[in-house]
Amino acid sequence: MPLSKSVPRRQVHERKINFETFLRQDGLWDIEAHMTDTRMHEITSDFYPKLEAGKPYHDMWVRLTLDSTMEVKAIEVVMDRAPFGQCPKIVGNYQKLMGARIGNKWLRRVVEAGGGCSGCTHINGILQYMGNVAFQGIMTELTSTNQGYPVLVTEAQVAETLINSCHSWEASTAIVREYLPSFHQPKQ
Repeated sequence: MPLSKSVPRRQVHERKINFETFLRQDGLWDIEAHMTDTRMHEITSDFYPKLEAGKPYHDMWVRLTLDSTMEVKAIEVVMDRAPFGQCPKIVGNYQKLMGARIGNKWLRRVVEAGGGCSGCTHINGILQYMGNVAFQGIMTELTSTNQGYPVLVTEAQVAETLINSCHSWEASTAIVREYLPSFHQPKQ
């Protein structure tokens, strides 16, 4: 169901974020994100050249390469356009995510790698959401078909990613009792 009708208004900003999941021939997975921010009016600033209306002032890319256990094997961060020349200087800090695993502590690892002055708010937001995207793409694919590529996932790996990751996957819920019964924990 779409949102209800709004009062008359004019658009001033648009953020587009696209995520895609790919199964590579080597059995690894690429999660790619592309984000743009666009203003509907001309932007002028002392820090960067005039930007025409409708041209993106943020144009950023992230690729996470993961194995089937959701461990980060490679990460690439690119800023094609950022409002300040110093913004791209922090992209290397995200290499600290190498070896991290998407799961219950993923958000904490993102903040450790690129929180505060060590990173970029926009890249952090993309990476945080990539955890959900990775799960939707990878775990759903692994539990339905392997498409001819050698992949391996165990119930324990699925449980490590899901259990207590959100309200619906709390260890005591009926969902866990049905889909991961050996990890169900009745509420005390």
